[in-house]
Amino acid sequence: MSRKYTKKQYLTIVANIIIFYILMNSTFGADIIYTPKSYYPLEFQYLVTSMQKNVLDKNQYADFEKSIIILDNCSRNMDRLELMFLFKTEIYKLLMKKKPQLNLRKSHYEKIILEKLDKYIQNNREKLTPYSLWMAEILKSDLHELINHKLYKNILKYLKDGKINFNKNFLQLKSRFKLILPWAHIFVSKEPDELEDLLFPIMFETLNRLKIYCSAFSQLRNKKVSEKRPGQFYFFAVHKTKGQTEEDTIKKIYTILDLEKLDVRETRSKNNLLKWTPKDEPKERAPIPDIIPTPDPSYIYPKTLPVPVNDWNIDIE
Repeated sequence: MSRKYTKKQYLTIVANIIIFYILMNSTFGADIIYTPKSYYPLEFQYLVTSMQKNVLDKNQYADFEKSIIILDNCSRNMDRLELMFLFKTEIYKLLMKKKPQLNLRKSHYEKIILEKLDKYIQNNREKLTPYSLWMAEILKSDLHELINHKLYKNILKYLKDGKINFNKNFLQLKSRFKLILPWAHIFVSKEPDELEDLLFPIMFETLNRLKIYCSAFSQLRNKKVSEKRPGQFYFFAVHKTKGQTEEDTIKKIYTILDLEKLDVRETRSKNNLLKWTPKDEPKERAPIPDIIPTPDPSYIYPKTLPVPVNDWNIDIE
């Protein structure tokens, strides 16, 4: 004779099954966490660390680990300046490409957004992943610069009367506001968990794109791209988490990154644009030797030049 359940009992059973499935497929079922070493830019370190704080199913974790293995192997074929340029560019580019859709009005440009963002960071610092916290700090830093720009009043005037200023600096300021404000307003309007759900697919796509670009870079240099787990990781620290609770694992990740010292200036210093230049390379390079030949006085310049082709900036869709 089959047993009959009340609606409450039935829902409880279903909920327990769902929780069991999530726990069985979570990242913390894995025995290893990966932390990028300082060879990589801080933005990438925050991204990889934050991805492991999210709940990944087995397929997602397999894709994640495969990307880490390929990136570790491919990074051996790139010098640090190439790697820094590629990783930083791709991380920022995808954030701007995936910016939320927001119909910007005059009210969105008001200074109060800076106060709201600062308050949001202070109230949720412990709840945000390293990547989200870094992004919030970046937005705050950029907004502070834009709102204190000498042409900020011109932006407000334009929003009021609709008369555009074709000054180059004004147009640049206007474009920067359009890139940054949608993200800033999304941050202050969502709870940390909602924000993480929004950013996680972007983090995953960024990691995948970096894997593809690094693989292509290696292949262009006739270097074999291995998907096999290396005997030793060179560019990632590998930490075993077997026997640890989720809380212990997160604590270890955060200790490694030393989030108490997270400073947006480390990634966006304007006083030193080469902040991320490899430490073992001199910042002042030796002067280029005078080897440029003397122009041929009998040379005749061509009357027409080839039409340039703008196909170098290939993107992955």
